[in-house]
Amino acid sequence: MNMSAMLEKVHEAACKVQIHDKIISLPNGYELVIDGSGIRLSGGEIQCINIARGLVQPHKVLLLDEATLALDMITKRKVQGALKVDNQGKTCVIIAHRLSTIIHLDQILVIQDGGITEQGTFTELTALPDSIFKGIWNSKMNIYKGCNTSVALEAAE
Repeated sequence: MNMSAMLEKVHEAACKVQIHDKIISLPNGYELVIDGSGIRLSGGEIQCINIARGLVQPHKVLLLDEATLALDMITKRKVQGALKVDNQGKTCVIIAHRLSTIIHLDQILVIQDGGITEQGTFTELTALPDSIFKGIWNSKMNIYKGCNTSVALEAAE
């Protein structure tokens, strides 16, 4: 891939994960080397930059550990949308404790005592009568009874 095509992919990924405007506001924009010279980025900004980098890399597997933890809800939803759309051809492994991070995934694996105890989609796991995942989901939702689901999801985080 030539340099201009690569830069276009980088800019596109940065826009999708909501970090492009921040990058272009920095001295030297995309050419800036962040090396401890006084440029301060928030945890969420660093997460967005790293996610954008992961999207442009040609690797087959993208491993994300609490990748949206420091993001506000609006940015988080946009980043999750970008991850879903841009991961064609990649296996994306997302490690998360926040349920709203994983409810739209193709497969959810519940790990307990070092092993996989359940796997399936959100709908499949919550339909199982004695599902560990369903129990976790219900316990979170019981805290927020009377709230609509989107408010409950935001509050549960």
